[in-house]
Amino acid sequence: MSKKQKTEYVAVGGQALMEGIMMRGPKGTAMSLRLPDGSIETQMKDFVSLRRKHKILNIPIIRGVIAFVESMVFGYKLLMESAEKTSLDTEEEAESKFDKWISDHFGPKMMTVIGVISSGGGSASPHGYSQRSAPCRARSKRLSYARRRDTYRCGGSLSSSR
Repeated sequence: MSKKQKTEYVAVGGQALMEGIMMRGPKGTAMSLRLPDGSIETQMKDFVSLRRKHKILNIPIIRGVIAFVESMVFGYKLLMESAEKTSLDTEEEAESKFDKWISDHFGPKMMTVIGVISSGGGSASPHGYSQRSAPCRARSKRLSYARRRDTYRCGGSLSSSR
C-alpha cells in the first residue's frame, strides 16, 4: 500500500509579450524574450505590490481593484520593454505632411487628446447598446400582444410591462 502524496498547487500567471513571455509567481516575475539575433534572454523582475506595503488595501473589493491596476501597469511596462528590445527597425520613418500638420497644430498634447476621445467613445458605446430595449418598452402599446395581456413581443424576446 502506497501513501497518498500531498499535491501542492502554486499560483502562476503569465502574459504574452512581443517575441516573449512574462510569468509571475509567488517568488518573483520572469521575462523571457527572443532577441533579433535569435538568442533568448531571461530576466528576473522585481515587483512589490502596494498591498504588501499598505495593509488597508487588503480589503476584499479594494484588493481586486488594486491587483487589476497593478497587473495592467506592470504588464504594460514589460510589454513596452520587450518591444524596445526585440524591435528590428532602428531607423525612423519620415513624417508625412499630414503628420507634420497634426503635430504642429496639436503639439505634445496630441496623444492625450486621442486617448480621451477613444476612451470616451469606448465608454459611451456599450451604454448605447444597453439602452436598446428602452424604445421597445415605449412602443409596447403599439406592438402585438402575446400570451398574456401585459406581456408583449419586442425584438424577438418576451418582456413584461410591469
